[in-house]
Amino acid sequence: MTVLEWTTLTLREELLSGELRHGEPLKQDAISSRLGVSRMPVREAIRTLAAEGLVIERPNRKAIVAPLFADDALELFQIRAELECLAVRLSLRGLSSKQREHISRAHEKLVVSPERDYPARHLEFHNALYAGAGPRLKALIEQHIKLAERYLRVERSRLQVTEEDREEHEALLNAAMAGDTELAVEILHPHIAEGGRAIAELFSRKDTDR
Repeated sequence: MTVLEWTTLTLREELLSGELRHGEPLKQDAISSRLGVSRMPVREAIRTLAAEGLVIERPNRKAIVAPLFADDALELFQIRAELECLAVRLSLRGLSSKQREHISRAHEKLVVSPERDYPARHLEFHNALYAGAGPRLKALIEQHIKLAERYLRVERSRLQVTEEDREEHEALLNAAMAGDTELAVEILHPHIAEGGRAIAELFSRKDTDR
């Protein structure tokens, strides 16, 4: 791994974890000193992260961590819903026995997952549903999942897994096993979009309280 790759990876994790708070200025000198690297990889890493939507670059001013807004959360999850539904349509066509087994195992892990591991198992199950989609589409989905993760990490303690969530996951599993692509999409789209609306509502309340 190069210095630039390591710097980008480290800053990305700090952004996604909330260690670097939204709206916070990114001071290149301070970051390079803290990470023990020169300013050049820090500058290039910030450009990469700006292209990913995690950072906002401003002319003649310091870059800042991209702010978190209710409208942005809503849009992110709407885009995710459309992308993941397209991926599921492409992936579930002619599902192989190996793919079925992959989806089934991912669901089994999700069902028995302790709360601390639930987010990772949840993502694995969704990934399994569209594992057969093309690399470009999966890269787009991954990008938007990373952006959405910032909102999820901030509000995760207030977002509870409901019985309805579990029922929807089981329904998704059954639709996939039956090869019923349209039913899977019919379940998946609101499953993702409603999550976005719940998060947007929480951030709307925060904005109102300020």
